[in-house]
Amino acid sequence: MRVHTTQHCNTSKQCAKRMEEDQEQAIDGLHGAVGRLKHTGVEIHSELRLHDDLIGDIDREMGTLEAKLKHATRNVERLLKDSEDKGKLCCIIVLVVVLVVIIVLFFSF
Repeated sequence: MRVHTTQHCNTSKQCAKRMEEDQEQAIDGLHGAVGRLKHTGVEIHSELRLHDDLIGDIDREMGTLEAKLKHATRNVERLLKDSEDKGKLCCIIVLVVVLVVIIVLFFSF
C-alpha cells in the first residue's frame, strides 16, 4: 500500500520517510486484519465448544433412549409370545368342544 506513489521525493530522507509511513500503514492494516482473524477464531472456538456440548447431550440422550427401546422391544416380544400361547390354548379348547359335539351327535343317532 503506497500512499505517496504519485509524489516525487525531493531528498533521500523524504523518500525514506515516505517509505516508512507506507510500511507503517501496511503494518496497521495487517494488525487490524490479524485482530479480526483472532476475533473470528475465538468465535469459532466458542461455537465449536457449544456444539460439542450439544452433541454430548444428544449422545447421552440417545444412550438412554436406546436402553428404553431395548426394554420396550423385549416387552413387546414377550407380549406377542404370551398372546400367541393364549391363541393356541383358545384354539385347542374350541377344537375339543367341537370334537365333543361331534362325538355326542355321532353317538346320539
